[in-house]
Amino acid sequence: MKKLLYVLGGLVILAVVAVTVLPALLDDDQGQIRMITSPLRTLDPQVTSLLRDIRIIDGLFEPLMRHRVPDMTLEPGTARGYERSDDGRVYTFFIREDARWNNGDPVVAEDFITAWRRALLPEMSAYYSSLFFAIEGAESFFNLRSGELEEYSRLPSDQRTAEAARAMFDRHMEYFAENVGLNAIDERTLEIRLVEPLAYFLELTAFATFGPNHTGYIQTNMTEPSAETGTISMRSGWLRGGRLISNGPYQLDRHRSDRDVVITPNPHYWGRDMVANEGFRFLIVADESAAFRMYESGRADWWPDVPTLSPLAGDLHQQMKSGTRTDVHAYDNFGTFFLMFNSQDEYDGEANPLGDRELRRALSMAIDREGIVNEIARKGEQVVFALVPPGAVPDYDPPQEAGITFDPEEARRIIEQIGPPARRLTLLYRADSGARPLVERLIRDWRTHLNIDVEMEGTTNAIFFDRVKRVDHSIALGNWFGDYQDPTTWLHMWRTGDSNNMAGFSNEEYDSILREAGGIVDPARRLARLREAEELLLQEQPIAPMFQWVSIELYDPNRLTDINENPWLKRRLDLIRRVEP
Repeated sequence: MKKLLYVLGGLVILAVVAVTVLPALLDDDQGQIRMITSPLRTLDPQVTSLLRDIRIIDGLFEPLMRHRVPDMTLEPGTARGYERSDDGRVYTFFIREDARWNNGDPVVAEDFITAWRRALLPEMSAYYSSLFFAIEGAESFFNLRSGELEEYSRLPSDQRTAEAARAMFDRHMEYFAENVGLNAIDERTLEIRLVEPLAYFLELTAFATFGPNHTGYIQTNMTEPSAETGTISMRSGWLRGGRLISNGPYQLDRHRSDRDVVITPNPHYWGRDMVANEGFRFLIVADESAAFRMYESGRADWWPDVPTLSPLAGDLHQQMKSGTRTDVHAYDNFGTFFLMFNSQDEYDGEANPLGDRELRRALSMAIDREGIVNEIARKGEQVVFALVPPGAVPDYDPPQEAGITFDPEEARRIIEQIGPPARRLTLLYRADSGARPLVERLIRDWRTHLNIDVEMEGTTNAIFFDRVKRVDHSIALGNWFGDYQDPTTWLHMWRTGDSNNMAGFSNEEYDSILREAGGIVDPARRLARLREAEELLLQEQPIAPMFQWVSIELYDPNRLTDINENPWLKRRLDLIRRVEP
């Protein structure tokens, strides 16, 4: 009875906010599975890095390979198969004869080149552009365009013209065609030449960023190079529902910003007969309380992203353990929660105290991770002192012993030696993430153990991601989930200048070890060298690992099946079934 009364109360509140917050709920569904999601960044497969974006993108765009779930083994996707050269540097993929876009056009090799080239355009600000540097000539192309765009921006205004911008772009496209190791041998055959053998390259070809773009559609929706900046961009509306051309199991029927996204089966998908549902309706809800009320009232079938750091997640986990709820699902992920310290020597035009690794180490030593896990997170999270999650990569043992542990006495000694920070530090976090209690606990630890006051700064999703991308913060909450099954999915992001380096960290020795490891063929030697890189990262402490991520999901297993939970958080939407009552 208490549960029923709570739900009815939620319905009353929901009715009040429906007109302003959730108008999409008033529409009729067309048999789609209804899923709650937080606000999206973009459905551009070459640009995003958010799991919630990629979950939908995986349904819309199919790469060359794909993952079976839950075991995460690889199988053919848009490619029916591949060949690898004896030296491991050349891959040849054969695209299915029946692979088609949702408008009926065949998927061809050039469509992959179009997409990957777009990811390498620096003006796209793709989070994963560096993943393509494994391809021969790709990094040189990226650096060439980046450098010449910078030079172009400094030209006198009368020399920055539409003709000059177009000439530069054409020159760069010619360079790409001649120097980057991508070749459409024929319409259905794609050849990829790598700089050196890469142990995890096949994994990359199953990652969303390596999906294709319809070449003609991209050409139509790409702007002319700007006379002012020399850059190109995508035209507004190219990701609009009913317009976007996709090749995956689903097509985009509707995309209403901050309201909902509807995807339905792609009638031309090569595996259409194997798609197990009528599509999905993603209900975009920023507020945790509204999302919970929606699920409790039966308006949604599945909430896969209950804010893990929120008190609600802890309460649901306790109810799951006590057996009072059977629709709560919790499991460890191959994701790590950490703090990111701005490690640059300067920040906002002034000397940056966090450029000193000793201050970073002291702040990390003053964090009572066990207390945070037991009193704030409350989901049995495993405290970690290394970045790569335990068990994520076979034969790789993360160097936990090299990490920073709770040692407030040593932390105080360091501060006495180097002095307190000369400027006020702030801790940036997403206000809708449920992380405020954790932020308050961190600030209390620093004040208690170090007598250092840190200000908290909660902001919106969009502002948060923009600022951490530009390293416009002192300290920021962060987490990273593995994108492919190799330690480098966590370690490469902290290389100098990497597009995901949100701490501004730069260390030549660290970069050198990673470069060397990339050329080692022997698996054991390679992993040992990567472990040395992680040890160095932990000594420098641009990030402070805290605990392994635990996901909380809400769905009734009597209503949804074949979700295939796995620690990589990989979903195959096409396999999920709704159980009819």
